[in-house]
Order: sequence, then structure tokens, then C-alpha cells
Amino acid sequence: MSGAQRSRKVRGCFSVPAQTHHGILSGLTVILQELPRCILDMSSVITMRRFAARRRMLRLVVGALLCSGSLCLGQNPSSPACLSYEPAVVKVTGTLTRKTFPGPPNYESVRMGDRAETYWFVELRSPVCILEDKADPDLNPSQDQVREIQLVLESAMYKTYSGLIGRHVVTQGTLFGAHTGHHHTPVLLTVKSIESADR
Repeated sequence: MSGAQRSRKVRGCFSVPAQTHHGILSGLTVILQELPRCILDMSSVITMRRFAARRRMLRLVVGALLCSGSLCLGQNPSSPACLSYEPAVVKVTGTLTRKTFPGPPNYESVRMGDRAETYWFVELRSPVCILEDKADPDLNPSQDQVREIQLVLESAMYKTYSGLIGRHVVTQGTLFGAHTGHHHTPVLLTVKSIESADR
């Protein structure tokens, strides 16, 4: 082997000259100079690997916690299921209110001569969603964030339930979609019964 020096890597940290007498001394000098940096580099690699392992473990733990409470795929156990249109009988809870609107002939202004029309509504405690009626999707489309529902009552019911105006009630009946100028919410409910929710 000639006196020319060759270099080779030692564990990727530093180079050691070929092992001639002079090379050994030079190699020891290089090792002593490079050793602190090598130790620091190896420590950084170990720290990064530990951090990556901990991050993976954290992701697994968070995923397990989310799924354990039925929260996987965005599910929320506190969210009620969507309601269905008629013929399904549903219950809604909220405040029973009464509002007056202009009716025929122009549906614009009672002061200008339009007939006054008064309707009852339930202002819901929590918004609800309505599933699309597969049999009649044009009349009964899906609805989201419904906060108020107009009520359709038989004539005698107005007197029976008049004492509940302004109170929290549970109203039972069937839902259908708005389709005339007399309908003032996207979804209406044909009433079967109204009960106080304050019991």
C-alpha cells in the first residue's frame, strides 16, 4: 500500500486516515476532535426517535378515546336522530307561540286590507333535522336546523290548548312540507295532542 492516505467512515461520524504510523496518530487526533460532535448527533437521533414513538402512541391513545365514546366517524351520542315525515308520528318540544300574518288577497299587509291570519307555532328548544320522504321528495325534502314548526290544528283544539300559549309544551303529530302561501315554516305539524312540558 502506498504512503497516500485513504479515508473510511466510522459509524457515519468521522473519517480515519489509513493505518500507517502517521495515519494512526492523525486518526486518534481526528477521533478526539470529532467525538463530542458524534455524541451530540447520536443523542439527537435517539431523541427524535423517542419523540416520534411518543407521537405515534399519543395518536393511538387519542383515537381510542374518541372511538370509545361512540364519537368515531363524527357520531355524537347526544345528538337526536332526525325526524320523519308522515305517516310517522313524532314529538317536538318547545315554546307554543301565536303569530299573525297578512292573508288574501295580496298576502302583504293587514293595514292595506289583507285579511289577518293567525297561526300557532312551536319554537323548538333544540334544532332538529327532517329526513327526506323517499315517496315524495319534492313535497317533503330533507331539512336541517329546523328551529320553528307551524302547527295545523282542528278548530276545537284552539280553545282546548289556548291556555298553553307562551309555555313549554310537548306536541305530537305528523310532519309535512310547506306548499302554500299559508305555510310560514319549511315544515308543518298536523297536531294530535299538546301537553305541558313543565310537569
